[in-house]
Amino acid sequence: MQVPPAQFYFQLSISLMAFDKNLLKRSAQTAQPLKEVFREFLRRHQIDQKFDETYLIVFWEKIMGPTIANRTTKLFIRDKVLFVTLSSAPLKQELSHSKSAIMGLFEKEVGTSVITDIVFH
Repeated sequence: MQVPPAQFYFQLSISLMAFDKNLLKRSAQTAQPLKEVFREFLRRHQIDQKFDETYLIVFWEKIMGPTIANRTTKLFIRDKVLFVTLSSAPLKQELSHSKSAIMGLFEKEVGTSVITDIVFH
């Protein structure tokens, strides 16, 4: 079951911010949007990069579409490089030529540059 991105952020932020009550108090006083408070929490605990990487993998189907997602057999990130194993050789060839466009989609979805390269197998 796919979770909508807004709901994903909300559920994770509630569970994580329970551990950081000072951040909750300060955000209530300054009336910041929940997304900004959550991002600050991730930066403060130095887990923002890992969160963005996980987000990218979890929402692979939403970003790339069901056709590509159904032909993806393995997906992981190591040292800011996304490794994608595909079951279709023609699709692999086509996506290899579109690396920069795909990275632009990821940056647009996540809001930051999460990966530096993509390797298709």
